[in-house]
Amino acid sequence: VTYSFLEDGTKVRISKRSGAIIPKPDILTQRNPRNLVSSKDSDTIEDGEVWEATYDADRPSKWAAMREELLKTLEEKQGATNNAATSS
Repeated sequence: VTYSFLEDGTKVRISKRSGAIIPKPDILTQRNPRNLVSSKDSDTIEDGEVWEATYDADRPSKWAAMREELLKTLEEKQGATNNAATSS
């Protein structure tokens, strides 16, 4: 399916194989677009919660710990490789 415009300017769906105009299914015209649906209830109890800081800069992230562990392992392997090469 591809989209094109008729001579009067209306946008239509056209079959790529046959070139026939394909009408839009009724189900597509009945449901609301997702970007127009808004939530009526808020999960924020008070306005102050919006400004509450939730990030703790002093606590290291798990990714930082994993990176440090990986670097330590790589250094140990490189040290073992360098020691084996110098003793040969």
